[in-house]
Amino acid sequence: MRFHLLAPSKKVWFSATLLILVLMAFTGTRFAGLFPSFGHHPDYVEVDYGYFIDSSNSHILKYVRESAIFRHIDNPNDIPWELGKKSYWVKLDVTNLESQHRHLSLYFDTPMIDRLNIYHFNGNGVEVNHWVLGDSVERGYKIGDMPPAVSFMLDGFENATVYMQVFSAGYPAMPIWLMDRHEYHSLTQLLHAVWGGFVAVMLLVATYTFAVYVSLKERVYLVYGCYVLTSFILLGAVHGFGIYIFPEPVQIFFSNNTISLTFGLFLLALLYAHLYLRVHQMNTMLRQVVIYSLMVLSGLMMITLVVPEHVGAIFLLTTQPLFYSLIAVLVWKRWKVAQKWSWMFSFSWLPLVIAGIFPPLLLTGHLEYTLLSRYAFLIGTVTSVLLMALALAERFRQQRETIVYELTHDNLSSTPNANVLSVVMDSLIRSNKPFSFCCFQIDRFRAWHLTCHWKKNSTLSDRSASAWTALSTVTV
Repeated sequence: MRFHLLAPSKKVWFSATLLILVLMAFTGTRFAGLFPSFGHHPDYVEVDYGYFIDSSNSHILKYVRESAIFRHIDNPNDIPWELGKKSYWVKLDVTNLESQHRHLSLYFDTPMIDRLNIYHFNGNGVEVNHWVLGDSVERGYKIGDMPPAVSFMLDGFENATVYMQVFSAGYPAMPIWLMDRHEYHSLTQLLHAVWGGFVAVMLLVATYTFAVYVSLKERVYLVYGCYVLTSFILLGAVHGFGIYIFPEPVQIFFSNNTISLTFGLFLLALLYAHLYLRVHQMNTMLRQVVIYSLMVLSGLMMITLVVPEHVGAIFLLTTQPLFYSLIAVLVWKRWKVAQKWSWMFSFSWLPLVIAGIFPPLLLTGHLEYTLLSRYAFLIGTVTSVLLMALALAERFRQQRETIVYELTHDNLSSTPNANVLSVVMDSLIRSNKPFSFCCFQIDRFRAWHLTCHWKKNSTLSDRSASAWTALSTVTV
């Protein structure tokens, strides 16, 4: 068969999935204690936090410094981030308690923040630095900004004040970590390793899947390849590493339309389930429900391109449980028809369903913002993509076995047919082995099969085959 080497292999995908899961477990164990918690700061550095909410987006830095009333908090996680067009001002009073100078870094997990202005003042109230970050059209992220952070130095016993203005049309949550320079470098190396591993796995799976589609011409592989690429683009926008791959205007477009990309991901996932479970071959109400759902998801994907991001987020939070419920119904309804590979399909969705809980909980503030919760969806996506590839390989194997069986066995009696006879006789002739050949015909055998229960047909076929096998053995 042409491109036979590209045929999906269950053993290959199982080995690859197991290897990547082992590497992920090793990485998690190795670097489990690397990430500091919120409110963490280096030893011999004192930090006081405060915040002020500008609901009108009209206050300037001078007013904020002189007149704004900052509410003191012990932990930056206590800032009440909410959806909506508001500006959040965060104030950090940082004091070096040592006589030696310190190199510090403020790390922000902010690749989706529209605008982040950072002002650094020394102990005399003089502005030392001013940084501008964010994915707005006016100023997108550069490669040097990833992961987003700013660095500054404090002399011995020096006091400094940092003001941060945070604005985003979507969810403006912005975790803040104050680290020593070497801690930040270690974190940077790990995040780049995670990003690089994710990019490598997703691109390899997508390339292989499209090659299989070229070989087999089955639409399910094309849809699955598009799903993998969409997941790759979406997570590149959410975590910011897409700037290493796409031009800056393209990355800004993706970053500003993550809600629309998510609906596109839902659309492709539903279409993948539709084809994988062969719902498109049914003329039932379930097929109509899937078709109408695909239309709705297409409409939501287009609508969220133009509506404000916080409005699109409400649509997304409402749609997600309905989407997972529909996938569950598809599996339930098609379990008996595709039971040989349905369990693999169901198992491949488990990591995605579990990891999919984290983004809405983070978005609504019901889950603490940590690097583990932040990257849970990325980890779940990689695991699910590999398991889906494994499910496709199992589906292909079962289909190939079915096709071979249908080509070599009679559809009524389930006994070997003329194709098997031809192959066996050719083999015996080539090996110069003597053999006897007996041919007989049962009158009205097909008509009798059509009028009897399939169990009786199967029993008759088995007994007939056994009797003629015994008779031929005795005759020989």
